[in-house]
Amino acid sequence: APAAVQAVVADAEARARRSILSPVWLAQDESGPFLAGHNGKFLLSSPDGDFTLNPNFQLQLRHVVNLSNEDGESLEDLESGLEIRRTKIGFKGNAFGQDLTYDIKFAFDRDGGEATLENAYVEYMPERFLGQENLGLRAGQFKDVTFFEEYVSSGRQTAVDRSLVNASIGGGETGYTQGVGPVYEGDRWVARLLYTDGVATDNTTFLDG
Repeated sequence: APAAVQAVVADAEARARRSILSPVWLAQDESGPFLAGHNGKFLLSSPDGDFTLNPNFQLQLRHVVNLSNEDGESLEDLESGLEIRRTKIGFKGNAFGQDLTYDIKFAFDRDGGEATLENAYVEYMPERFLGQENLGLRAGQFKDVTFFEEYVSSGRQTAVDRSLVNASIGGGETGYTQGVGPVYEGDRWVARLLYTDGVATDNTTFLDG
C-alpha cells in the first residue's frame, strides 16, 4: 500500500509539472521534444527552455463620438460608431539559450486592414558582455526610446490612448526605427546607445532612411 501511494504521488507530481497552470513546468519536465503550457503567458518550449515561442495578440475595440460645430455656432454635426483601434499579432521568446531573445510584431490598419511590421529585433543579454554585467546588444527594428510615453506599449497604457501632450512634443512622430547598439539594464534604470536610420524609418531600406 505505501508503495502504491508513493507511485500515485509521484505520478501526480509529474503531471503537475506539465500542467498548463504550473509556473515551473519549463524547467522541470524533460520527457518530450517540446512543451506547451502557461506560466503567466502561453509558451511553446524545448524541454531545456533554450528555445521558446510566445504567440500573442492584442485587440482593442472602442466606440467613438464626435460632436462638432462646423458653422461656429451650433453643435449639430454628430458622428459616432465603433472601430477596431488596434489589432496586433506577435511572436516573442528566446533562442539558442536564455541570453538571446527576439520580438516580432505586426499591426493591422484600422482603415483597410493592411498589415505593417512593427517590432523585428533580437537582443543579446548574457551574464557578462565585453567583461561587463547587465550589458547587451540590440539590433533590428524597434520603437524609438526618446519619449517615454510613446515608448510604453499600447497594451500597457492605463488610459484609452496616449495623450495630446505626447503628440504635441513629438512623441507621436518618432515611431519605429532601425538600428543597432549596446543596452545596459540595471536594477533601477536602463540605458541604450543606438546607431539608427533616424526617427520614423520603419520598414525602409538604407536608401530611404
